[in-house]
Amino acid sequence: MRRSLAVLALCVVEALRPSPPLTRRQSTNSPDLEEEARIRAKLEDHAAQQRGRHAKKKLSPAAQRRRAKRGASFEAAQDIGRELAEQLRDKKTLDNEARELLQDLVSTTSGARGWFVSLLTDDDLAQLFVPPIDDALLEPIAARPEPNLRLCVMNVAMSAATAVAHERDGHRDLAAASRATSLRSAALCTALLERDMMAGLAEALRALYEAAAPRDDDLGELGEILGLSSDAAPSHVDEDWAAFLDKWRYGPDQRAAIRRTLYENWAPIVRREVSSVAAAPEDEPE
Repeated sequence: MRRSLAVLALCVVEALRPSPPLTRRQSTNSPDLEEEARIRAKLEDHAAQQRGRHAKKKLSPAAQRRRAKRGASFEAAQDIGRELAEQLRDKKTLDNEARELLQDLVSTTSGARGWFVSLLTDDDLAQLFVPPIDDALLEPIAARPEPNLRLCVMNVAMSAATAVAHERDGHRDLAAASRATSLRSAALCTALLERDMMAGLAEALRALYEAAAPRDDDLGELGEILGLSSDAAPSHVDEDWAAFLDKWRYGPDQRAAIRRTLYENWAPIVRREVSSVAAAPEDEPE
């Protein structure tokens, strides 16, 4: 009797508990459950196959080398860049692996900077700049406007300004080396411009030319010696290039050297209107 009462009490308690809501799986019909299970099994099988394929796939030695060198540091990029430039100099072309590696190298700022250091300063690579410059050298640079467009223009400016500083300090050998770098930098930009390979390059050169115009506080005795005039200052100056010149603390003589280099190489581009007097080769920019 006592056992029967206990069982009855348990049944009453269970009956008073709310029934749990049906889950989505429980509320669906059996055919739907079977279809869902079939699709899920198919997807899981496909995913397992893909994982197996990726696990078995190995990079080729060439791809492994490219991956290891991609994102190289500034220092490492100089060595890699020198190797690639030497191959181009000796073979007059780049094989597929070298071409892809160069494209990877110049796609990052540190890689491109290292590449340009070797390309523009190594005495053994002067042959690469004998006109006409090979497209194999230009195409990877042109294909990566970021960061190469700005770096190409900066190379022109910095080498011209550095030559002035070395000359001022009496380091004639270093000044000559900087001028040689400036010539290579200018030749590179000229080739890109002539073949219309890098959109925006002409505008960047003009913006730098205008940003380097003499300012009111540049005038005085030195301004008179250099033939500077505040009348040449443009009404609008590109803030990025102005900040670049200020960052490196280029003085009036260095800014004048930058403008002179730009004018001597690309007068029709940097001067919106070139007068017959200003166009004379012996004249210097204002």
